[in-house]
This record gives sequence, C-alpha cells and structure tokens, in this order.
Amino acid sequence: MKVLNNGKDKEQTNSNVEEVIECFNLPENEFIKDYDTFSIMEKKVTDYTHIMHKYPSKYIPQVPRWAIEQFSNEGDIVLDPFLGSGTTAIESMVYNRNGIGLDVNPIARLISKVKTTPINPKLLSEQYSRLLIAINNDPNLKEEVIPETPNISKWFTEESIYNLSRFKFYINQIENDDIRDFFLGTFSAIIRKCSNAEYRSQKTYISSRFRRPPANVFDMFDRRFNQYLQGMTHFYNEMLEKDSFARVVEGSADNFDLTDTLSELWGREKIDLAITSPPYVTAVEYPAVFKLEYQWLGYFADKEINEHRKNYIGTDRYYADQYKQKQKFGHKELDKQLEEIFKINNKKSYIIYKFFEGMRNNIKSVANHLKKNGKYVIVVGNNTVLNFEIPINEYLIDIAEEFGFKLEKKFSYVIKDRHLVFPRNGRGGIINKDWMIVLNKED
Repeated sequence: MKVLNNGKDKEQTNSNVEEVIECFNLPENEFIKDYDTFSIMEKKVTDYTHIMHKYPSKYIPQVPRWAIEQFSNEGDIVLDPFLGSGTTAIESMVYNRNGIGLDVNPIARLISKVKTTPINPKLLSEQYSRLLIAINNDPNLKEEVIPETPNISKWFTEESIYNLSRFKFYINQIENDDIRDFFLGTFSAIIRKCSNAEYRSQKTYISSRFRRPPANVFDMFDRRFNQYLQGMTHFYNEMLEKDSFARVVEGSADNFDLTDTLSELWGREKIDLAITSPPYVTAVEYPAVFKLEYQWLGYFADKEINEHRKNYIGTDRYYADQYKQKQKFGHKELDKQLEEIFKINNKKSYIIYKFFEGMRNNIKSVANHLKKNGKYVIVVGNNTVLNFEIPINEYLIDIAEEFGFKLEKKFSYVIKDRHLVFPRNGRGGIINKDWMIVLNKED
C-alpha cells in the first residue's frame, strides 16, 4: 500500500490534506483505522457476470467482496436489501455463500436474477443462433410488442422500432425461463443505446446540442450477447465447483419479512451478514433512468412510471400537501438541518426526512433478520443539498444504535466511475467518495 495526499507522496505535502491510501484490494479489517480513505487500484471489475447491463451508482465488486471475506464463512447467508444489479449476490455465490436480495425495481430484479443464474454457455449459443434465424426469416414488424409510448417516434427511429420489435417478439417465444430472461436482460441492455436518448445521463432525454445517431440493433445485440456470454461462461464454470445459490425477491428495503423465505430455502430464521449500498438522497431516480426499458419490457406504461417512483427510498415524488409542514425526525443535529433547509425549500427538507425515515425502517428490518454479532455493512455517500452538507454516514450510525447495533469500523474509498453523469444543478452535490460503515448487532 502507498499513502498519498491528493495524489502526492505524504512527505511532499502539508499534514492537513486528506491522506489517500492506494491499495490493490482493501486490507483486512484489523489493519483499517477509522476515517482511513482508500483508493482501490484493482481495475478488474467486470469478472463473471458483473459485466452484464449498466446500472447507475453500483459499487465495484471489491467492496462487498471485502465484507464477505471479513465477516462470513462458506455456507452463510448474505442479504442485500437494496439489491440493484446483484453485485453482492454474485460475490456471495463466487465465495460459496448464499445470497438473498430485495428490490422494488423490476429491471434490477431481472438483471440480478440473470446474473446469479448459471446457464450452460453452449445452450445460450445454440439459442442465439435459433433467435437470429427466426428474426431474419420473418421481416414483419411486430406491432403487438411495441410499447404504447407517447411520441415513440421521437425516442426511436423507424428502423430501431422495427428491429427491436422483432427481437422482443422472438425472445418472448423462448420456452426456458432462465434462458429467456438472459436474452431479455441482453435486450434491456441495448435499448438506450439504440434510442435517440442521451446514454450517460440519469434523465432520459434527447440532447439538442450533441445529438448522436442510435446504434444498430443487430450490431449492439451481437456485441452485448458475446460480452455477456463470455462473462456467463466464466461464472458458470466457477459455480460448477460451488453449492451456493442466490434468490431475488420483490420487496421494499424499508419494510420486509423474509422469515418464510429463509425457512423454505435454508431451514434458517436468521441471516449471517448484510451488505448494501442505499440510494443517495435526491441523487438517482431509477425509474427515470430506465423509462424506455420499462416500456419495452412491459413493466410499466408511460403514465404509470411516476406512480412507481414513489416506492423508492430517496425519491423526490411527493405531493405538495405532504411537505407543507415541518417534520422532526428525533435526532438533534438532523432536525436542526431539516429546519434550516425547510426555510429555503420545504420540499427538499421533506425529501431528506423521508430518506432517513426509510433508512430507519430498513435498519430495523435488517436487525430483525440478522443473527447476534452479525454485521451490517452499509456503503453510503454523503450529499450536499442546497449547500448543506448532510453527514448521512454519521446519522445512520446513530440511528442504528436504536436497534442494537454498535459501530465497529468506518472508513471510505474514492469513487472512480459513477457510470452516469448526474445533472444535479445543486440538488445532490458531487459525491467523491463512499463511506463504509461496519455495524455489529449486539442485541
């Protein structure tokens, strides 16, 4: 490991600049001090099925891998209540732990299910050949699978609609559920690039300044399929020697009961470890990111998406009468910030309040399922909202104490690639590092 100060050797800078410790992988827990900041130099982040499907704000595999190796044993059950694209579940399986994850986002559940289901690559290659033959032998537009998107010709060219419809129609004909889902996941991954929309933005919109031509559907599907086949081949071969598996569950991170699922799958009532990365406050609106994918996959009509957005912790979708009154959370420092922000923007104050209310319920639910002396590792970034720095990590530590958790370790790592560019305009601030909070359940 090498200790840096903003990229310079320690002896070359003054002592009040934050030290950043370069490391290939995070060191063992006993060698990490509180408030250490690491720069993880390992660039291999697309091993196994991690390569499949872009997803905003996901953490690199080395982060949950560290927690899995430090705080669990083979055969243990690892929970991720904000499952996202399944990074924790994949790492759990690779290290012969069982994974279970929840998410309200149907795209997240599809991606995670695909990425944690080992499929013989030979079967996938054979199915892909049959798929292309069927599509090429049928030149007809498949109107029945085209979403009823308002102004769809604004979002997609006629050629893209024509080819996407044929892919979707024949993917739907695949009989095997797991193989069909693999191809639906691949289909989902090409939709944004084959549209007229900007690709690397949180918001689904068409740029008036930097308009780009949509990617060719056949070329993009072929590229993604071959990438994903390579990742699945590695994952499939790895899992031949393991007896672990993962289960993806539909559910909200702030109110869940997995008792029956745990009993049915593993004959257990408790999990051994929980690892998660909750959404940033007011930063990522996943339904806005996946607007086009939702419609092509048939999850939501355009008019239903805003209603779905209300189900997410950290959402900004609230009615005016909900944020007319000032809210108190019951935490002295947080309530003071809520009051100050309320004077400037009552809606922002309410959004922050609801985020912490959701996280309090999440921590309570995890505590109910976690064994004694089990760990809950939360990876979170601190936001700046309306020039107020919100120390989310510190507030979550205090909240966790309400449910029998005690802080064991807190440190951070530098974020190197967010994947999406967030047009925050002062809404969320720039998040340069994530905090890792290790909580021990003592009660």
